[in-house]
Amino acid sequence: MFVLSPLAGLGACVAVHVVVSRVAPALPRAWGVIASVLAGAGVVVAQALRFPHAGAAGPADGWGYPLAWGLTYLALAYTYVFGFFNVSETARRLRLLVELLDAGPRGLSLDEILGAYNARMIVEARLRRMLAGGQLARADGRYVIRGALVLSLAKLLVMGKLVLLGAPSEFGAGSPPSRQA
Repeated sequence: MFVLSPLAGLGACVAVHVVVSRVAPALPRAWGVIASVLAGAGVVVAQALRFPHAGAAGPADGWGYPLAWGLTYLALAYTYVFGFFNVSETARRLRLLVELLDAGPRGLSLDEILGAYNARMIVEARLRRMLAGGQLARADGRYVIRGALVLSLAKLLVMGKLVLLGAPSEFGAGSPPSRQA
């Protein structure tokens, strides 16, 4: 049971992130992430303090498991924050920064940015990648899903957005988290 401490910490991290995002949508994203990671760490530390010698062969290695729990939790929290939650935000920010860097010191107007990074271009690029990856096929000038895995993943993503954002899309009804930070 003690080896599940990192998973309990991750569960607390995700739960606090959802609650903070819903209760305080105007709070900068970074603050919500920090609060959630610290809450999860608190669960792991509480477990370590309650069971410092769990699984230990003797008193000398009594903190080995709690240290392993802490490191495992940090790896899981890192994966959640940067591998799950932050990926889409980072991709958009990086693309915008690259466009501004390429423009040099004169910068870009809003119209120039929107012209270089418009919705049609984004959709076309994603469709090309999904066709190349075998996730979609083209039949009679229309795109169709190829395989149930993609549809299952899409449904899982929508379910995750319902839980985290309170809406099936970041543009839907509800109170999505703040786009600040």
